[in-house]
Amino acid sequence: MISKDGDGGYPGNLSLNVTYRWTEDNRLEIGYGAVCDKDTIANFTNHAYFNLSSASDGVADHLLTIPAVNLLEADEQYIPTGNIIAADVKAFSNDKIADKLHHVNGRLTGLNDYYIIDGGLSAKDGLRTAAILKEKESGRKMTVYTTYPGLMLYTGDYLFSDEPGLLAKNYEPFDGLCLECQHYPDAPNHPNFPPVILPVGQTYDEKIVYQFDLM
Repeated sequence: MISKDGDGGYPGNLSLNVTYRWTEDNRLEIGYGAVCDKDTIANFTNHAYFNLSSASDGVADHLLTIPAVNLLEADEQYIPTGNIIAADVKAFSNDKIADKLHHVNGRLTGLNDYYIIDGGLSAKDGLRTAAILKEKESGRKMTVYTTYPGLMLYTGDYLFSDEPGLLAKNYEPFDGLCLECQHYPDAPNHPNFPPVILPVGQTYDEKIVYQFDLM
């Protein structure tokens, strides 16, 4: 894909390649590679929704682990304030998604937060564990690995579909969740965040892996 100079307000002619690879051990490997002829901002991720249940159930009973003790504080519009805070009640250690949902003004709301992944890159493949998602009824498990420093968890609060999907069912809030490995969001506006500038002559090289197993 080519994004021309000025497209979306971003400088430089950027060339992006996204590769998808299925392995024999049930791993979906997604690689992101990009170069640009000007210094530019680059932060690419995968916005797929996941639901490991074997029926039309939502994700409320899924168990989630995210190896992170801190996350980015955000305002009511989900824009980072620049503060890094303890995950506290939003921390996940094999916890039910339902236990983290809450009602605000009579409406069930979920999570749309960026977690800072703990632990360094493994020496074996340069990846760190970002999340583990499980669903007891189906016995399915998905482990997320990445080169990125963190991930966005979005529990699908605003998920509505006009067309039927799996099992001829229209998707509704909390029918799926996203685990979006990426660099710190809104980093150009917060000098204390790691930079997301892709310099001229440097290649953007990041990876996200979804490993599917049985519990």
